[in-house]
Amino acid sequence: GMTFKLLTTSDGRKMGKTQSGAVWLDARKTSPYDFFQYWRNIDDADVINCM
Repeated sequence: GMTFKLLTTSDGRKMGKTQSGAVWLDARKTSPYDFFQYWRNIDDADVINCM
C-alpha cells in the first residue's frame, strides 16, 4: 500500500480527518464555501506542507 507523510501544522498539531476543521474534496462533506474559507484562512506557514 501507499503511505504518506503525516501533515502537521506549523505549531506541530496533526492535520487530518480526525481533527476538527478537516477539509474534504467531496462537496457533500465540505461545501465549496467552506473549502474556500479553509484555504483562505490557513496559516501561511502551513500552505507549503499541503502542496
